Amino acid sequence: MQEVDEQDLYVERVAALDLGKAGLEACVRVPHEDRPGRRLQEVRAYATTTAALLELADWLRCQSVSRVVMESTL
Repeated sequence: MQEVDEQDLYVERVAALDLGKAGLEACVRVPHEDRPGRRLQEVRAYATTTAALLELADWLRCQSVSRVVMESTL
């Protein structure tokens, strides 16, 4: 195992995706603008069509998300 500094594990702007066959749920967590140390969270649902996935990508870019994690379900 490799030792890591916990500071390196903190991601300021992150998204989590739960992927299904016909749709997905996306959750974005970002720092709160007015309350230091607090975070804002928003969850949105998207279809798995090309247009919807492009809309998701645009939302992630607008939120300046730097890391995305995902879980796939059947």
